[in-house]
Amino acid sequence: MQNMHAHVQKLIIFLCIILFIASWSSFLRQSLPSLHHEEPLAPEIPIRNRTLGYQEIFALALPDRLDRVQPLLKAANATNVTVTVLDAVKDRQIPQDAWPKSWAKNREPKVGELGCLISHVRTWKKIVHEKISTALIMESDSDWDMRIKDIMTGVGDGARSIVDWPFNRTQELTGRLPDSSPYGDKWDIIWMGHCGSTNYGDGRMYRVNDTAAPDPDHEWTFGPGPQEEQKRPGTRMIYRLRGGVCSTAYAISYQGAVKLIEHFKDNGDNIDLALGWFCDHKLDMSCVGVWPQVITAAASHSNIKHPDGEKVQGEDDDKIHPGPALQYSARVNAEKAIKGLGKEHWKAEWDGTWILKNETWSQVSFKEAKILEEVERWEKMNETLVVR
Repeated sequence: MQNMHAHVQKLIIFLCIILFIASWSSFLRQSLPSLHHEEPLAPEIPIRNRTLGYQEIFALALPDRLDRVQPLLKAANATNVTVTVLDAVKDRQIPQDAWPKSWAKNREPKVGELGCLISHVRTWKKIVHEKISTALIMESDSDWDMRIKDIMTGVGDGARSIVDWPFNRTQELTGRLPDSSPYGDKWDIIWMGHCGSTNYGDGRMYRVNDTAAPDPDHEWTFGPGPQEEQKRPGTRMIYRLRGGVCSTAYAISYQGAVKLIEHFKDNGDNIDLALGWFCDHKLDMSCVGVWPQVITAAASHSNIKHPDGEKVQGEDDDKIHPGPALQYSARVNAEKAIKGLGKEHWKAEWDGTWILKNETWSQVSFKEAKILEEVERWEKMNETLVVR
């Protein structure tokens, strides 16, 4: 009995010691300054999210064009981008009372043009109906560089500087308004996938350094482009757009969709020419262009029947082709990226990179760039040794 009493006393003393230690530890944690400082999580850069800073990304595709859609979705997966595929329609699916009023009055449309146009208009109506603030709309043959998020970060800086200027005090201090789009708030269209556009030499132009920008030998257009004196090596330009052609990809705001639905009620032309005309001539339209293009059309069999001899970006084989002016095509490199292979394993469409050489941005081969980097590294090491 005495032994049991002694055990109970020891247990009570042990529990009191444990309680004392726990209480004292809690006191110390609350009273003494913490030696471990948790760094706050860096705020997410909206443009680097899975929809590139837009509320949605839509791709328009005919249901039977899996040859286009499958490489598109692989490219999106490889670059951590979420694309929602919407069914496009064919000409024969559209009743005549749904045609724009002036359609085919003064010309003979190509087969497929009406379906393409109505597919875009339906998407604008979806944006308005669902109150989508901004959306990137692309066609099913779209392709982009594996570094798309780096590229679009610069495009966002440029777009804000063009459309929101002159800035108010909040924008001057923070770069943007609370709850605003990372691309600014006063735009209807940001046309980043085209066959050519320009600002005709007038208006403000914003340039951003971009190592993914193609050099002049690898730029691509069959429409207008900026004047040569406006171009700078290793940069991408953002400007008030004029003369846009080809509807490969463009971003649209809610307000832009409202305007275009109204403007296109009496449209008699195909989607890209009409869109370019409205950007050029409608005073209520705020359109932004990007050069070189961020998104281009990969070669594939076209849904639109073109006359013999007309220039068209198309192929009839089953190969995965890159979009022009893209050094690291997302379509071409998707399989490697999905397997976890890094940039050193990607296929480059040309051997070259931008580097500061003799105080000038120059396009040099990968081999020369590596040599110049090694030289610079040794020079810095020698400078450090001299200082010591």
